Formats: sequence, structure tokens, C-alpha cells
Amino acid sequence: MQEAHEWLRLADQDLRLAELALGDAPPLTGEALFDAQQAAEKALKGLLVSHGTQYPLTHDVRKLLQLCEATGASLGPTLIAAGLTQFATRFRYPGEDQPTREESLPWLELARLVRDEVRRRLPPDTPPAT
Repeated sequence: MQEAHEWLRLADQDLRLAELALGDAPPLTGEALFDAQQAAEKALKGLLVSHGTQYPLTHDVRKLLQLCEATGASLGPTLIAAGLTQFATRFRYPGEDQPTREESLPWLELARLVRDEVRRRLPPDTPPAT
């Protein structure tokens, strides 16, 4: 379970980076969306680990959600989070207009929802024995 909580800790960091990027002036929306995608991906990998399921080396949130469903770890309304997959690569290279802060906020909320739903399904974190 410790590894699952480590994945959540990393997801928390990605969400914090996304919030900082959106709070910058001007906001770094492409970076914020990448971090939101990363947070959802890491939270889902943590959930899979908690169920003893090997996760694939992928950034595909849809695939990770499907694996969670297959293990019986249904996330219900967070299935719409599959749309976050696009931000693993979108806006990472020149040539595409960046979204506005307002367009980015719902995606960040969706990544938070995924992280929160995963956290609810894990037992509380306990510090390692010394």
C-alpha cells in the first residue's frame, strides 16, 4: 500500500504544479494541462498498484481507467477523465494556440476529482516502520 500512496503523493505534486502554472502571469496553461494529465495518470496507477495490478507504461488515462474498471475498482463519474489523455502531448510543441485559463480550469478540476476518488478508495497512509 505504501507504493500506492507514493503515487498519490506524486499526483498531489503534479496538481500543485498545475495550480502554480495557472496562477502565473501570464498563466502557463499548456504546462498546467500537462500536469493535470500527469496527476490523473499517477493517481490511477496508484489505484492499480493497491489492487495488485501491474500498470502499463502509458500516458493513456482511458486505458488506465479501463484497467481500474476491470479490477473492480470502478471510479464511476470520473470516466470522463479519459479526455485528459490529450494533454500528455498537446501543447508540448510549438504551433498550437494555448488555451485560456478559463478553458483550463475544468480539466484541472477533473484531475483533482480523479485523485480524490482514488484517495477515498485507499486506506489511510501510515508512515513506514523504523
